[in-house]
Amino acid sequence: EVHPLVRKELGDVEVNVYGKNPPESLRVFEGNGVKLRGYAADLADVYNPARLSIAPLRYGAGVKGKVGESLSWGVPIVTTDIGAEGMGLEDRHTALIANSPEEFARAIVDGMRDDELWERLATAGERHIQEIMGVPRLHQDLAAAFDFAGITRV
Repeated sequence: EVHPLVRKELGDVEVNVYGKNPPESLRVFEGNGVKLRGYAADLADVYNPARLSIAPLRYGAGVKGKVGESLSWGVPIVTTDIGAEGMGLEDRHTALIANSPEEFARAIVDGMRDDELWERLATAGERHIQEIMGVPRLHQDLAAAFDFAGITRV
């Protein structure tokens, strides 16, 4: 539903779909700029050339690993309310959040075309994910857990 709308605006934009052992049912979407890449041994090969990451999630709960992963690589993400749920993301500040096919396509086009928006999202998204899931946050949470349990830290 989304890709034809994006192609109408951007022309021959390419979507690379990664994931180990993609189901055969996805093969029908290959072509017209959609490529099933399968397993990626090195995430740098996925995220370094990427302008945007898309996560059109329709169900799920809690923290979404692929959303956080994209942001941690400094790649802005377009996702749904479900994808942003539990992540503390704000539309057009730390991510692009859209729900209908038309909104989702518009968000992708904006992220591809608007360099100022892209830079703001890349910077704020990466900073946000480090604040909520980065190593300093892990140290802070572990210290609080040790203190709560009465464990002396050395």
